Amino acid sequence: MPSANKQQSERGRPRKFDETEALSIALKVFQEQGYDAAGTDALSHSMGMKKQSVYRTFGNKSALFDRCFESYLTEIVKSLETSFENANSLRTAFRSCLIDAAEYFHQSQIAGMGCMITVTAPVTPEKAPLARQAIETLEAVLTSQLIKKFQAEVSAAKMLATLLVAYIQSLAIRARTGTPLNELLATCETFLASLASLPTKEIS
Repeated sequence: MPSANKQQSERGRPRKFDETEALSIALKVFQEQGYDAAGTDALSHSMGMKKQSVYRTFGNKSALFDRCFESYLTEIVKSLETSFENANSLRTAFRSCLIDAAEYFHQSQIAGMGCMITVTAPVTPEKAPLARQAIETLEAVLTSQLIKKFQAEVSAAKMLATLLVAYIQSLAIRARTGTPLNELLATCETFLASLASLPTKEIS
């Protein structure tokens, strides 16, 4: 049996720090306020941490933003890969990617949050390179999926990946301007219909 003193000590311990949760909260602050407007006081308060603890755990605000951006990009990559893994046709994969994006950006707009890649990072010169690198990463991931899943030719895969990423970005902007979800979804179907006119055999 543990001693009474040890039991009391265990009951009095603070809740274990959850770094993933803290990053998720910081991400929301950056999405809501942008990089420049999100001060360290607001960030540390929202995260439930002292500023010194934030600096000790994540570094300065710039480093914290970079960690949040990396986490955001990782989740998008996972979502895109899942859409392709579960699809039995390229059109189905594209539709899944677009609908997921439209619904996510719509909900983000309701919550007052912008896309980190298309809205938040690009407006800050020192963070704009992150957005460019993210776009390149997404295009590379999609190109790989198109080749692996649907045996697309490299040139066609790159073209389709570029188109899809560009359209997902346009959904982020449309949602940010307040476009209703039904209109976002309608534009997704228009985009899918337009793919039939492309000179590539991979679309079916």
